Amino acid sequence: MRYNILDDFNNRLFGQWQNLPNINNLACPYLITPTREFCNAKIKVGVFNRETNGWGDSETKQNLIKTADDLKKIYTTNVNENWENLGSIWPMYYALRELSEGSNPEPQLRDKVGFIHSNVALIGQKYGNYGFDASIESLLADAIDKQLQLLDLDIILLGIGFGAQGHTEEPYLKLLNQTSYLGKLEATEPVAGCPNLYKLSFRNCRNKEIYGYPHPQGLSYRPIVQKVREIIYSKL
Repeated sequence: MRYNILDDFNNRLFGQWQNLPNINNLACPYLITPTREFCNAKIKVGVFNRETNGWGDSETKQNLIKTADDLKKIYTTNVNENWENLGSIWPMYYALRELSEGSNPEPQLRDKVGFIHSNVALIGQKYGNYGFDASIESLLADAIDKQLQLLDLDIILLGIGFGAQGHTEEPYLKLLNQTSYLGKLEATEPVAGCPNLYKLSFRNCRNKEIYGYPHPQGLSYRPIVQKVREIIYSKL
């Protein structure tokens, strides 16, 4: 996989965002660049949250954003390049990357497993307006579909609300159900011995390892990390 595999995708998504009539109500798009470790890994794991709220909200930042590269520079919290600083924001993603890329990685996993973080809705709303704007639903469904196709992940983790009260996965699942890559969700099965983790079966990806879990806020993520570790070892 090429290190810059998402460059064209990011530029296209950035251009679509710039041309939206309701851009003033939206956060900046979520642009990711896979690391070389991810691209060279035998097993590729994607961790997806729901949406990005408020990225690039301030007028000072927005005035500096002319290109997709400008936006990525403003994201000092670009989670795939500066992940060491994000333990308090994406703790499960941080803990997963520690397995193979941290200060004390497991030897069997070093250079064999790569992790990447993204969102199901790649354009959220500004702070205070959670979720995504329904008027751009088709754009968002197409965007996550193309991103999943480009990344071609071995393990997909969806932290969008499965099994939790108060955090529904429905709007984000609706986006995923529209993708040609996944197709419609057909089955949800609790994973034995791991509360809050669910094995998901999508129509077009029945042989993929896809799992859902509640919204990460307040989630006890260590049992999920341990279970994902076991799944990774089973695929080596």
